Amino acid sequence: MIYLFFIFLSFSVAEVFVFYEVAQRTGALTVLGLCIISSIAGIHLAKAEMRRVWNEFVTAYRGGKVPEESLVETALIVAAGVLLFLPGFLSDGLGILLLLPHFRRRLGVFFRRLWAAKEPPEVIPTSGVSAPASAPTVKVISERSIVETSGEALDDDK
Repeated sequence: MIYLFFIFLSFSVAEVFVFYEVAQRTGALTVLGLCIISSIAGIHLAKAEMRRVWNEFVTAYRGGKVPEESLVETALIVAAGVLLFLPGFLSDGLGILLLLPHFRRRLGVFFRRLWAAKEPPEVIPTSGVSAPASAPTVKVISERSIVETSGEALDDDK
């Protein structure tokens, strides 16, 4: 959790530095105008992308599929809208990246893999439970390693 704090703090300091440098080179009114224009344009772009992803969500749901990709994309589009609404050039750049479908899909795959890796494994207890002989037996070796055998008894020293 402390890492998130330092990432947010570093991003904020970099944002202020870039904002100051651009204001020094172009003038304060130009920077203010760019921030207002990027906020308005960003909100409109995020709304358009949200409509497209919503249509994909509804189509997948009506087709009987779990619209997992659309849910992740929706969250990333909301994040893009927030970043584009915030004043600053780095946040605008990151928000525009999140609005690009190809980048957003790759980031969505990354997050789904990250969340899948954090889910605890499902463990089926083998002691004290009478199961059919054909049922697989599971032994947890470590937190992430599960060994499955086909109905054989497992010794503790294996």
